[in-house]
Amino acid sequence: MNGNAAYDFDRFAAKETRRPEKEQAKIIKLPQKNAQARPKLTFGHLLRGIAAFAVCFALMGSLIYSQLQLNELNTSLQKVNKQLSNAKSEYVQLQMAAEARVSLESAEEYAAGVLGMQKLTPDQIEYIRINEGDRVEVSGQSSSASVWQKIADWFAGIFS
Repeated sequence: MNGNAAYDFDRFAAKETRRPEKEQAKIIKLPQKNAQARPKLTFGHLLRGIAAFAVCFALMGSLIYSQLQLNELNTSLQKVNKQLSNAKSEYVQLQMAAEARVSLESAEEYAAGVLGMQKLTPDQIEYIRINEGDRVEVSGQSSSASVWQKIADWFAGIFS
């Protein structure tokens, strides 16, 4: 198997077939078209190109317009947020002023000056003592409930 045998590969090659000279004379060779030739530019091609350009231009225009709208909305939002923070600050100031007007000291001054009231003194305090024990009275229960009503109440007490 591993000998020095050589093969003649020419035997396996395809043989050329020769045509007779009379047939070769009848063959007319046509000029071959250039593979890299550009197709003709027609009105349809031009119209498609213009339409594609118009669509791209419209998309870019709408993108720019939407960005402008977004920028305007952000600007107005910032203005409103600034107004809100100013209003909150003013609210806190007004609330502090209102609390200062209604403070305990001003209430005491008003009560003493305008209404003629005075602070509580120990001699004004009176203590009372109640000696009754604590008890609970349940109202609305009748002791003359029927036996069936008591059984129904007992089951209701179990399941509640």
